[in-house]
Amino acid sequence: MLNAITLLESLAEQTWDRIKDGVEFDISQGEETITDFNLLEILRSGVNTLRVVKLSKDEEAIKGIDWEWWIGSRSQGWLRYAVQAKKIDFSSQRYNSLAHEVNDIPQIDLLKMYARKVSAIPLYCFYNYSQKANLQHYWQCSFQYEEKQLGCTVAPSSTIQQALNTRGCRNFEFVHSFHNTIPWRCLLKCPRVLQIYSNGSNNLAFENIKVYSTLPDYLARAADDNQQVLVSEFYPTIRRNEIGDLDINGEIFENKPEIRVIPKKVLVIDISSDEND
Repeated sequence: MLNAITLLESLAEQTWDRIKDGVEFDISQGEETITDFNLLEILRSGVNTLRVVKLSKDEEAIKGIDWEWWIGSRSQGWLRYAVQAKKIDFSSQRYNSLAHEVNDIPQIDLLKMYARKVSAIPLYCFYNYSQKANLQHYWQCSFQYEEKQLGCTVAPSSTIQQALNTRGCRNFEFVHSFHNTIPWRCLLKCPRVLQIYSNGSNNLAFENIKVYSTLPDYLARAADDNQQVLVSEFYPTIRRNEIGDLDINGEIFENKPEIRVIPKKVLVIDISSDEND
């Protein structure tokens, strides 16, 4: 029976195969395309423990974060993740947009600022395909090696900051050499992650860890009743002086004292049924 874990495993395999087929048939697929495909498959799956929450439109807001994930259960609490997706370039095995900027703000800085504001764990999600030999060397999961589970992996922003700060390291090999770059399904089942809920243990270098005792009411209502979340009520603003010494142009603020940053998609994953499988 399909549950949240098996769905994410299936999507990782599909992502691996889609990038592979894209290379073979010379069809370009960006990270937004793959994200939208995965989102569609989640919606079509019928797995009711994964809910996509709609955000109200806000023309003033900046969609600077790809995903926000809430993962947990009523019994063990919830972890909140701020997630940025990146797709591998097959020929170079690099993540070419890793240093991307949003209105002259480095995307990683925007991700970390947002995550601090909302007490979320900043993560990068990678969409991968590789023909490298010995990929098992880059397998950081405690479960049995499955090559195609490397199709969707996640890593904390601190690992990505090291990749950005080190010449020639914005690639699959460097990012996946760290013990905390794991298949995305591990956020639901890895003992190292599940320990965070019970005792706060953190050997994955996750930042801003906060175990929420309950899912916020606005998200619970939205997930249950298919309601929209009002961006202006529940998502943070960032003031110009909070950005620090970054050299950005003034257009992003347009004489406004602050800007609002929101994710493009919000996903709520209840793992209570998976706990008992």
